[in-house]
Amino acid sequence: MQGDFAYELRLLSGLFMYYRWNIDINGALDIASRSKEVALKTEDPDDMALAESMLGAANHLAGNHLVALKHFEIRPELLGVRLCASARGNTCFITASLLLVGMARCLLYRGLLDQSLDYAKRAIEEGEKSGHPATLCRSLSLVLPVYLALADSRRSEQYIAQLTELAAAYSLKPYRAVATGLRGQWLLLQNDLREAIPLLKRALEELHTQRHEMLNMDFVCDLGAGLIAIGEHQEALTLTMSAIEAQHRGGKFLYMPALFRMKGLILASRSAEDYFEAEGSLLSAIDWAKRQSATLFELKAATDLAELLLKQGRVPEAYKHLSAALDRTPAGIVSPAHKRALQILSRLQSGTEAVG
Repeated sequence: MQGDFAYELRLLSGLFMYYRWNIDINGALDIASRSKEVALKTEDPDDMALAESMLGAANHLAGNHLVALKHFEIRPELLGVRLCASARGNTCFITASLLLVGMARCLLYRGLLDQSLDYAKRAIEEGEKSGHPATLCRSLSLVLPVYLALADSRRSEQYIAQLTELAAAYSLKPYRAVATGLRGQWLLLQNDLREAIPLLKRALEELHTQRHEMLNMDFVCDLGAGLIAIGEHQEALTLTMSAIEAQHRGGKFLYMPALFRMKGLILASRSAEDYFEAEGSLLSAIDWAKRQSATLFELKAATDLAELLLKQGRVPEAYKHLSAALDRTPAGIVSPAHKRALQILSRLQSGTEAVG
């Protein structure tokens, strides 16, 4: 009987991957819940760790960060657990790595960047110890946003190069495309639009061709930012609206705060006539972020909203939104997003009527 339950769990884990890759997050949540029920019957710590990692991943993609954290939380008995499961030997689950990656990403969205960085480092170490190139590629690709959010240019470049080399050496095409996109993001941080935009476009095209849209992460928003910078507002808006529709359709709400923020930025930069709609989009971004407890993304959207309101001379409203977001930000955190918010707040407090 125990063998039957263990086999059922392996089948469910494969089905979970199918739903996840096809961006059916509601389906993935259902399978993950069923997996935990089975894991409780096997009474095997490895099975429970696998089920918890599935529940964490599905809730993270749905934007339920607080729930996801509870599933990803590393308990002593799960550390170092490695579980390789596959119906045909093609899929390898390295459970400890999945849990560490999940913690790093959820803490990033929560704005707890120091803790997120610690888990990101541990996830990479675990991936390196696994001996599985695909596992290390997954860890690198999923925690690199932590280093990019901290504007750690040196480590970001180092890990992008490592991911690129690994993906090429082992013919891991999806991760080659992800590495291309991450390189585009890194170049965008260096203000190298000429090189960044083509790489971001190429990454999105390759992931679409390979049917791996699940891995496109926030390349859409970065490409949108690049397109704004070169005046291609309509292309940026079409791209963003298409992404919002796709995420809604699949129940993948993780990127909603970032996508609505990008929509607001596009409209705000296009024309003063679009300010009203831009404000609505930024307020939607803040609302999505609050519902998800995605503090970092609430702060980014609130900063953009404050700048937009300041352009219109609406200083008290700008101050209210930005100070509220900063009050919800964890104390002692330093990042480019926080520095920018504090600079805008200082100008609001001094009564400045325009931001450069």
